[in-house]
Amino acid sequence: LEHKARIAYAIQAAREARNLSRPELARLVGVSRGAVNDWENGSSLPSLMNLGALCDALQVDADLFAHPPQIPESPVTQYLLRAEVKDADAV
Repeated sequence: LEHKARIAYAIQAAREARNLSRPELARLVGVSRGAVNDWENGSSLPSLMNLGALCDALQVDADLFAHPPQIPESPVTQYLLRAEVKDADAV
């Protein structure tokens, strides 16, 4: 499940880095807007049939999907994790 979420994050981050909207990415890959939506929210993964076009559209290597990046933690999550560590140290 975490790997799927990391792939979803990688697709969205790469799309945003290229300044593409979801409809634009869908058009470039030849899929529906709903497919891109599903990829980015992690409810489905791109098929092998779409992988090449997706890599071309995002200008990334397929390795990005084999080894997706860690999802950065939000500042709030980082704060809460630090607070938990401090609480654990105090015990």
